Amino acid sequence: MKSKIWIFLTSIFIFISLNAQDINGKWIEFKIPNTIRSKQVNIIEIKNDSLFSYDFNQLQEKTKIKISENSISLLDTLKVDYKFSGHNILELRPYYKNKIDDDPAIFHRLLPTKLGSNVKGDFEGSSYTIQLEKEILSFKLGEKRSIKDLIRIYYPPLVSNMVSINSFAGTSFLCFYQLGIIRYAFPIIELKKSSIVIYGIPYHKGEIILSKVE
Repeated sequence: MKSKIWIFLTSIFIFISLNAQDINGKWIEFKIPNTIRSKQVNIIEIKNDSLFSYDFNQLQEKTKIKISENSISLLDTLKVDYKFSGHNILELRPYYKNKIDDDPAIFHRLLPTKLGSNVKGDFEGSSYTIQLEKEILSFKLGEKRSIKDLIRIYYPPLVSNMVSINSFAGTSFLCFYQLGIIRYAFPIIELKKSSIVIYGIPYHKGEIILSKVE
């Protein structure tokens, strides 16, 4: 009986915690690379009654919004439902009077990147390896690859000729380029002396560690 009460109380606590989160802040959409979108790296900032829309670090648009309990209204013409589906995870989906099951857009809150102890200098020129589900990638930050030696992730599909680290608003990103344009950016949790910890690769849950090649 006590275990059932504990499970019930825990469920209530989790529900309250998720719904007590503040929607204000910067959020990045986690999407499949190379999907057809107007923006390659979709970052939004919600600040009280305003919504700022970025393509990575380039401000694209500022819009007045009205936030209610479960929805956001833009320009009095567009309305989206929102909910927190996890800690610092925000789901947005179009609002319909007659509900239609659409896949939501998944956003994760951007948090400042941590610096490990004794971390100094520029990371460009350093080589790293990363173990994914179906392949092991190796690359040197800032090095441009030829068309015959492109960086390829097969699951999800992603092709890049250069990987570099860029920062925006206190968060560092592992950025994959195609012809000089950032096509995808993975937020970095922590920059360490011998590794980089990232997240946000579709189909790969949790943190992923890049190991530095000495």
